[in-house]
Amino acid sequence: MHLTRQGIELFLKAALGAIGSVPLTHDIDRLFSEYRLAYPALIFAFKIPARFGVNTTLHLFPEDHKSFHATLDQRHRYPADRIGNSFATRETFDPKEVLHELEALDKELKVLEWARIRPQLDGRPIIG
Repeated sequence: MHLTRQGIELFLKAALGAIGSVPLTHDIDRLFSEYRLAYPALIFAFKIPARFGVNTTLHLFPEDHKSFHATLDQRHRYPADRIGNSFATRETFDPKEVLHELEALDKELKVLEWARIRPQLDGRPIIG
């Protein structure tokens, strides 16, 4: 789960870095918002599975956003936060369902990178 979240973060940073500067953050919400601004055309749209914590309205509540994000990128990496608060939660999921989501996301991000973002940067026609 942690590596998938990190992969999404790196995809967003690479896409943003390809046309400008890379934000120095691990905040997927912020990165995704900036990606959507940088690539507004519908052919660049994709959906991040909800289990990876993207919430496009969380910025409306800055304090909640800050506390939510403070540990989100660490939740599946460590058993507890820096002061010892456990990350253990009653989280259940179907591994087959998660695998299906991840395979679909992987395919979608590869299409975006190789058929849309890279051609745009190279001045080639975008495969739609």
